[in-house]
Amino acid sequence: MKTVATLRYDEAVRFDAERLEALCRDYGEDAAEKVIARALEQIAIKMAALEVLFAEQSYAGMDQICASLTRIAGQIGMTTMARVARDVRACIKKGDVVGIAATMGRLHRIGDNSVHAIWSVEDISV
Repeated sequence: MKTVATLRYDEAVRFDAERLEALCRDYGEDAAEKVIARALEQIAIKMAALEVLFAEQSYAGMDQICASLTRIAGQIGMTTMARVARDVRACIKKGDVVGIAATMGRLHRIGDNSVHAIWSVEDISV
């Protein structure tokens, strides 16, 4: 009998704690939480739209969404997610459909992990 290997796609995500601290310092902790919550909501909406565009192979639309994801993720310190969204854009620009599929899978995983990681920070206040 053959052994089947199962690959785990568990990746650590990085985010800029200094960016989160700056949000708290600039807006106050309560307002910063609201900014982060709105940004996470926008990320979720854009990720859902991105999946539809990917299924439709609408690469121009995907490029626009990934540009927006890069900006939003960067604003709240989700550096890994911002980088992977840029990677998707690079594959789109090259016309690399295999690369697009691979980086989209990674963006989905990183997006999920990033959302959980950002809320697991125990103290983002200054």
